[in-house]
Formats: sequence, structure tokens, C-alpha cells
Amino acid sequence: MFISPNPFFRLFDTLPGKKNFGLGQNPWTVDKEDQWFLFSRGQWALTALGTCLAEGRGRTKGRIFIPEYFCEISLTPLRRSGFDLHFYRLTPNFLPEVSDLDRMVEKYGSPEMLLFVHYFGFPLDIGPTGIWCRNNKVLLVEDAAHSLLPVPGIGRHGYPVIYTPWKFLNTPGGAFLVLPGNCGFELALERERENGSAYPWAWMVKQLIHRSAQHLGLPLYKMKKPRVKEEDESEPILDPGDPACAVPAKTFLSKGGRSLSDIGRIRERNYRRIDQALVASTRRQGRLFPQRPEGFTPYVYPFRIGEGRCRKVMVALNRTGIPAMTWSDLSPEVKNSEEYPLANALRREVMVLPVHQDLTLAQLDWMTDQVNHILSAI
Repeated sequence: MFISPNPFFRLFDTLPGKKNFGLGQNPWTVDKEDQWFLFSRGQWALTALGTCLAEGRGRTKGRIFIPEYFCEISLTPLRRSGFDLHFYRLTPNFLPEVSDLDRMVEKYGSPEMLLFVHYFGFPLDIGPTGIWCRNNKVLLVEDAAHSLLPVPGIGRHGYPVIYTPWKFLNTPGGAFLVLPGNCGFELALERERENGSAYPWAWMVKQLIHRSAQHLGLPLYKMKKPRVKEEDESEPILDPGDPACAVPAKTFLSKGGRSLSDIGRIRERNYRRIDQALVASTRRQGRLFPQRPEGFTPYVYPFRIGEGRCRKVMVALNRTGIPAMTWSDLSPEVKNSEEYPLANALRREVMVLPVHQDLTLAQLDWMTDQVNHILSAI
């Protein structure tokens, strides 16, 4: 048995259809007055928002406060656009450390924007950060890239929100920037680009090969040796591609495929099944979020493995056919810095498992059995 890292790619869901989103019909909005903008990736949505905000304030270079625990890959367009990026410290509960925000304002000046991340799809308490942003006239932006849809605690506070459904639905792209009607901010962009980016033939062929291998039970993971980069090894900077969303992704998102609410419920069920199996069997498994709210739509299942064992456990799981992964590379300002001990510890100790909607209960149980076995052996 082996586990696919992503849900199945369904070619028929990308074929042209008549159904299309309209204002008030997009499931990533919560009010008919909300505006939405479609991009290929969330990093382009963030860049467009930051650019418009900086220009509106008469600045040639925008300034953004970003949490220390954040994927460097997602910042590529911002860096290429010349933004000043500064990283704030987090509390152990993954919330912004308000005293550190005050320190940063004194050192760098007030930013146009602060990015607030709902890590791994968990709704986090945005209240204190929202008060700080209002008092300092800073636009708070919710990063909901790890939440499939708006849920209680995410996307309902009146702030701009970024969703990346392509991560949940396995499409060649698709990210929404949602501007609430009462957020008091106008974005000088077309609501949706009429022409998408180049057709992603190579991506689609690769997905079909993987789907065929899964259907036939061919263990592709054995065809190449698992490689896990060293702790201090940097990831290559990838081309962020075209900001416009590819045509098949737009079609898939507009057709909807399987009910999004059903997908969210399945992912939540899978998360809870993994959580119950791992927590019940070993005390060395570290929950990142002790409280599990009802109705959240998780992207992956994260857990923390200390004592320098995370990489060893991950490599062992990869060899059995389980696509365990670590967090992507930290930003150079944060990586190995004594100023950000939490982010560096999490980078080395947090491993994630898939919870996607095409996993069977048998696969979930086999996966947790393997994790528990390897944890007890290493």
C-alpha cells in the first residue's frame, strides 16, 4: 500500500462548462457585497494587494510585516517587486507577539500591511492583532491558504482574505483574494482576467500518469530514492509563473466538482482519525493544536517530533510510501537566527501528513500504524 500526496486529478472536471462564478455566487465569499479576484497562486494575490495599497499611500516600495514561520517560496513576487519585508515573532500559540510588533514599528516604521496566518487551517484568535492594526492604521490580511473555505473564525472578520483552493483540489492553479464589502479598501484590478495563462499540458500529463499508477497499484515512489534536504539546505527559488489562472483550473473551480462542503467534512474526519490514532498510542507525538474546532477544513495533519528525530522519521515514512513532509524553507532573515528560535524549532521538528478527500479509511489506518511503528523504533 502507498499513499498519494494529493487528491486525484479528474480530467473531466476541467472540460469547458457553462457554469461560472458571479458576484455573490463564489463559495469563497460570505456576503453578496464581497469582491473577489482570481489568481494562479496566493503569492500573486498578496503582491497585487500590497502594490495597490502602497501606491494608494504614495510609496514606491511597500512595507509588510510577515510572521516568522512562513514559506519563503510564497514571497518571491513580493521580493522581486522591491517590498520591504520584516518578520514578527509568534507566541507558542501561533499568534503575533504584539510587543514585537511595537518594537518593529519603532525600528522600521509602520507597515501598509500585516499578514495574519491561520496555520494548517485552524482558526486563530485574530482579535488582539486586529485591534493593534486599527490603532496603527495597518491593513490586516488573513492568510487562509490552509483553509478550503470560510469557516467560523476564518474569513468572517471584515478583513481581506486569501484562499488557495488549488492546494485542496489538485488543479494547476487557483487562488482567491476576497475583499469584504465593508473593509474600506478598493482594489484597482479587474475582477477576473478574461484570458488565462498557457494551457498546462505537462502538468496534466504528469497528473494522469500518477493517477494511472495509483489505479494499477504501481509504487512509483520506489522508482527513485527518497531525498530529504539537510536542515540548513535552502530550497531553489522557483519561477512564480503567470499571475493569471490557467483555463482548466478556472473551469474546475467554476464547475465545483465534488461539493466543497463535502470535501471539507471528509478532510476534517480524516484529520480527527489520524489525531485520535497518534495521540492515543504515543506521548512523543506532539499536537500543535490541542483544541480541534468543529467545521474547520484542514490542509494537512501537522505534528511535532522532537529530540532530533523528525528527519529520520520522515525518511523512513517516505520509503514505505507515505508522503510525509516538513514545512517549506524559512526566509533568510529568519533561518538560523537567534532572534527567531520558535520558527527554527518548528522548521526542524514539524512533520505533516496528508488528509485529502481521496484517502480511504484503510489507508488512514495503515498510515497511522506505520507512523506509530517508526516512532517507536527511532
